[in-house]
Amino acid sequence: MTPTTTLDSSTRRARDAIGLPIEWVRGRIDAWRAGPTIERVLADIEAVSGGALPTRGWVVRAAHSAAGSGVVALVGPDAGGAPRLMVRAGVDHLAFATIRRERESLEAIGRLELDPVVRRLIPRVVASGVVDGLGYIAESVVPGRRPEVRALDARQRGALVAAVAAVARGLHEAGEDHRTARPLDVERWVDRRVDVVRHLLSGRSRNQASRRAAREATLDRIESTLAASLRDCPVRVARIHGDLWPGNVLVADSPAPASGPDVTGIVDWDSSQPDELPFQDLLHVEMYTRKLLERKPLGAVIAAVVRDRAGPRGVPAAGDAPDAGDAPVADAPSLTPREEVLLYWLRQVEMNSLRSPATARTERWLRGNVDAVLAAV
Repeated sequence: MTPTTTLDSSTRRARDAIGLPIEWVRGRIDAWRAGPTIERVLADIEAVSGGALPTRGWVVRAAHSAAGSGVVALVGPDAGGAPRLMVRAGVDHLAFATIRRERESLEAIGRLELDPVVRRLIPRVVASGVVDGLGYIAESVVPGRRPEVRALDARQRGALVAAVAAVARGLHEAGEDHRTARPLDVERWVDRRVDVVRHLLSGRSRNQASRRAAREATLDRIESTLAASLRDCPVRVARIHGDLWPGNVLVADSPAPASGPDVTGIVDWDSSQPDELPFQDLLHVEMYTRKLLERKPLGAVIAAVVRDRAGPRGVPAAGDAPDAGDAPVADAPSLTPREEVLLYWLRQVEMNSLRSPATARTERWLRGNVDAVLAAV
């Protein structure tokens, strides 16, 4: 793999000489640990398929840990060649919930009338089940590698964000609905998610909760403002990816052409939901790219944008990322840019509390991802 980079050659050689062996050893250890778990899954897939998908002798090519007890592995024949399946497996409730959400999302997306160019970027479910208390899902493998955002210059980053946003719009346009926001929409997008934030903050110790009254007042203001803005507001709703950041994007393993990187796959669909506001996907790829570059918590990036986006309705503020391309386009012109960002933030808090509940309750996570945003409102 030869990423496009702005590092000089001597620095790059030194980095690679140190980093690649460490990553290779870590990957081999993860693959060895995942081996027994994945062997059980592969045996079940072969049995359930009646031999139509022979997996005997397949090995783990790469693996890493996932939610709860979960593991994600690329597997294929020992003879070589490209991996054949991506397998996600686990035994606890977090792993089972992630697998269920992934399966339901991919099955729902499979029923959408997607443009063929977009459909080829999305994995399909090959098998799913439970064997001896172990839940799993096996998906087709989409080609490509994850982009190294910090190795790209501003123009390349802008092209990457624009390319990912174009793919997201292709997903959004399949089965989209234009309507007036309903009371149930407001309850789901605002009230329920504000309650999630309140619940996370309520778990703090007495010393850490010294400013609870101020935070509660800010949350009340956010809730009332967003609810009032959404009431009878024209909105566009669609299925979204829900976690569209560069780590879930695959690109061609070649230097980026002048027109931008060639997106070859979009993975990790367990955060996907229908009837959501599509601008959230576009904001997430912009915000997370900035997070990676600035090495800050996502909440700190969101807080800075909340301060910046206080301009006229539907008009991005001057403080927007200069290399973000045309990603953050308002889908609901009756919402201000700041309101869009706050709606996006509430959903991110909710999804993080579902995917990693223990982490979302830690003081460090709350300071970086909740307190920072509340202080900016």
